[in-house]
Amino acid sequence: MSSIVSEEEQIAYTEVYDIIMFMDKNEREKIPNSFVEFLKHNKKNNYITKINPYIPLEFQNLKKITKNIIAYIYRRYLADEEERKYFMNLEE
Repeated sequence: MSSIVSEEEQIAYTEVYDIIMFMDKNEREKIPNSFVEFLKHNKKNNYITKINPYIPLEFQNLKKITKNIIAYIYRRYLADEEERKYFMNLEE
């Protein structure tokens, strides 16, 4: 049976999962466990990422879908109230 998640999505989920695991515990706890579990169960288990926790993400070679998911996580779960208002204004 084939998966509904493409290989590119699985790789992106793997990158995002690894990035989340490198986060500070307090930040990581802001992300719902169900979201992290979704990533964990849909990631490509035999794919080894090249995420370096000591280099800012913008300087790493991440897939576009990975960047989009990270942006979603930041806007939804990690941004403070002022930043959320700013993002909402951008959408209007």
